[in-house]
Amino acid sequence: MRNPSFPVIDPDLRERLRVHGVALLIVAAAALGISVTGLTAQGVPFTVFALAVALAAGYGGALAGLVASLATVLAANAVLSQPVDTTTKVMLAIGGSALAWLVGTIATRRRDADSDLQTVEGANRELQRRDRQARAVDAALRHLEEMTSDTAVVGVNTQGLITEWRNGAERVYGYTADDVLGLSAEMLFATVSGGPQFAALLTDGLKRGSVRRPDVHVRKDGTRFHVDVELKAFREGGAAGFTLAVRDLARDREWAAYREAAIRAQAALQDAADEARRQLEALENLTDPTLNPLAGPDAVNELLDRLRAILGADGIALVHRLAPSTRLATARGLQPVADVAHADTKQRAPASGRVAVVHNDPERVEQVSSLQWPEDVSSLMVVPVTYNGRVWSTIEVVNERPRRATDWDVALVRIVADRLSSVVVRNDARLTGVA
Repeated sequence: MRNPSFPVIDPDLRERLRVHGVALLIVAAAALGISVTGLTAQGVPFTVFALAVALAAGYGGALAGLVASLATVLAANAVLSQPVDTTTKVMLAIGGSALAWLVGTIATRRRDADSDLQTVEGANRELQRRDRQARAVDAALRHLEEMTSDTAVVGVNTQGLITEWRNGAERVYGYTADDVLGLSAEMLFATVSGGPQFAALLTDGLKRGSVRRPDVHVRKDGTRFHVDVELKAFREGGAAGFTLAVRDLARDREWAAYREAAIRAQAALQDAADEARRQLEALENLTDPTLNPLAGPDAVNELLDRLRAILGADGIALVHRLAPSTRLATARGLQPVADVAHADTKQRAPASGRVAVVHNDPERVEQVSSLQWPEDVSSLMVVPVTYNGRVWSTIEVVNERPRRATDWDVALVRIVADRLSSVVVRNDARLTGVA
């Protein structure tokens, strides 16, 4: 804790007192040297005192040299064997003061020059540091541009003029730096139709600091492409402007289209796999070896029920041909109006191996069918049951709603017809009695 009885000395005053004290010590040392060595003849003491004044001025400046010069006047009387007259004292004081001023001025300028040199060296080191940093940033940006070939970075000033055009921008837009530097960045925007809109974008960027939006830009060859744009304002080192970062979305759109196509293809493959699984299940149900039509009417009815369920039909019937007439053997689901068919069955029955299909035509159904179905039946499929090239029976599949039979539907009915052919041939009477 500082003792309050001692005054506080200003640091600048303390430094001046120290410098003046050093100057007096230099003069005292010179006087002591003259006195001890006895160098009092032929002006040698004055030379020594001049050196002391110069040394003091060089160390502490002109003011310290002046103090040393005045001290030499006093010291000369003390060390010289003969008293110094007033004229000599005045000349000694004037000469010492002039020497002190000259040496002090030279020393001050040298220190100022050293200080300026240090400042310049410091500024040069800072410039070198910034240059290294700028080179590192530039190399990093080039590396990033090489890694992201769909991204461009453009420097724009506050007036919207292009001030920086890097390799990434040249790759994305097709312009070289000589083509665009100094031109308005408005030329890159396909959606900006006039100066006021572009100026509004810059104003919004200054106000908000950063603006990001999807946009459409135009290349040198006139082609338009979708981009993601971010306009970011900056102010650093007395410079102000914008960084315009642009990412070409063409690759993203290609990947999105590819992904959507892959999803659709996967869905199609899944649908195909599901359809194949359903078809396999249908084949397994209709070719089930444990279900033998020869086992009796119940097995035949079960086989026809399975076929109707797989086809999603309203009704299915097995019609047995007993010349010269036709009789219903069995029907599952929707029932015919009458069991006995038309008298002209031979004309209505399909030829050997032929399939008759009617789509959404009730009148045609009535003409083609061997049975008499309800009037609202609009779709019909007739598949013959053949054996050795002869039509023994037919399977009729009917729907009240419009329904178009597919080749797969016909194939399933043919499979059932093949399984029933042995039953029809071997036991006509038994088949006719099926309930």
